[in-house]
Amino acid sequence: MRNLFVKIAHLDEASWKCMLAIVSGLIAAGKEGVEMVCMDGNTRRVHPLLATYVANYPKQCLVCCKENRCPHCLVDPDEHGSPVESLLQEVGATLEILDEHRRGKDPKEFDNEGLHAVYSPFWADLPHCDIFSCFTPDLLHQLHKGVFKDHLVEWCTTLMVVEELDTRFKAMSGNPGLHHFKKGILGMSQWTSTEHKEMQKVFLGVLAGAVSWEVFGVAHALIDFIYYSQFQSHTTTSLNVLENCLKTFHQHKEVFICLRI
Repeated sequence: MRNLFVKIAHLDEASWKCMLAIVSGLIAAGKEGVEMVCMDGNTRRVHPLLATYVANYPKQCLVCCKENRCPHCLVDPDEHGSPVESLLQEVGATLEILDEHRRGKDPKEFDNEGLHAVYSPFWADLPHCDIFSCFTPDLLHQLHKGVFKDHLVEWCTTLMVVEELDTRFKAMSGNPGLHHFKKGILGMSQWTSTEHKEMQKVFLGVLAGAVSWEVFGVAHALIDFIYYSQFQSHTTTSLNVLENCLKTFHQHKEVFICLRI
């Protein structure tokens, strides 16, 4: 069996019928198979499947849910991170809820799970397709901009006062391979992925001596998690370290609540 990887760069509700047309050929081919010439020159019957859905976070949400929800699991928006693990979305259950909502039954799960009123999603009839497990991570929006810039940097700015944080960025010594923020970060309104990554390289140095060791440890764990998550390939050891970084963050994240952030 050969997997067919489909990359989707842009998707909105107006293009839903277009998506149905694009993947409709996979339905019969996935169920009945189609003959293809393989690399060894032999012809085999293969079953192409939708294996990967490549899109940023907003486009992922258009597949099934609202933007304040998780496209993978059923966690409530007010409980992100607590509990650390949540029940995953199920294709069958989601389609059943959509069907009941279409027929006017208006099940409470429709609102509880923050679903879109898209009653014939393009992935519904694709064989052996769990669309919720097909999403790939969006490192820019979910980690570099989301976890790091919009959360960790904001939390530490509240602790240190933005002027002190800015002064520390300016005071960091230059070094080959590191970006020197000689004008600080206050004057930057538009941040690129590259600038987020450059900030991450020096952020622990900026924090050193300005925050408690508990806050420093949380920042250290999050930045390590971001770096390990960018590996092109993983081993059991690197995956264990990645998981330990996340566990360390969740074990000590209460420090920000105790500090009234």
